[in-house]
Amino acid sequence: MKKFITVLAVSIFMLFLLVGYSTSVNSNLSSNMVRLHVIANSDSEEDQALKLKVRDAILSHSRSNFTKKDEVKDELESYKEIAKEVISENGYNYDVEVEYGNFKFPTKEYNNLRLPAGNYDAVRVKIGTAKGQNWWCVMFPPLCFVDGTTDTKYAEEKLRASLSDESARLITSKADDSMMPFEIKFKIVEVYGKLSGRSKVYAKAD
Repeated sequence: MKKFITVLAVSIFMLFLLVGYSTSVNSNLSSNMVRLHVIANSDSEEDQALKLKVRDAILSHSRSNFTKKDEVKDELESYKEIAKEVISENGYNYDVEVEYGNFKFPTKEYNNLRLPAGNYDAVRVKIGTAKGQNWWCVMFPPLCFVDGTTDTKYAEEKLRASLSDESARLITSKADDSMMPFEIKFKIVEVYGKLSGRSKVYAKAD
C-alpha cells in the first residue's frame, strides 16, 4: 500500500510538472507570435492561385513594418484593402473578411519550424466562402517569405530574440542533452494544446 501511495504521489507530481511546462511553453509562444492565416474561397486551381496572390500582396506590405507584436492588428484595414484590390484585379468579386484574434490551431510545420497545437494570435484573411485550403506562416516575428522558403539562420535569430530559449529550441527541433528529448517535450505540449483553450476574435476590419 505504501508503495502504491508513493507511486501515485510521484505520478501526480510529474503530472503537475508536465502541465506547468506545457502551460509555460504555450504561453510563451502565443504571447510572442502572430500568425498569418489565408483561407481560399475553394479548392479550385483558380481560387488557390488567388489565395497566394493575396498572401504575396499582404506580405509585401507587412514584411518589415513591425517592431512590436501589437502593431500587427493596427493594419487590419490595410490588409483588407490590399486583399480586395488583388481580388478585383484578378477579375473576381469575392467578399473578403480580415480579423485579428486568438485562434485554435492544429500542429503545423513550416519549413524548419514546427509549432505545437494550441491557441495563437493570428491575422485571418477569409476569401469568399473561405471553404478552400488555407496557407499560414509566422507573421511576427517576420518569418513569412513569399517564395515559400525560410533562411534557417535568419529564422532562428528572430526566434531567439522573441522567445524563451526553451520555446525556440522546441519549435526548431534542436537536439537536446537533457533527460527528456525535445521530441517528447514537443508531444507533451502538442497534446496539451489540443485539449486547452478557446478561440476568441479581438477585432475585425470594417
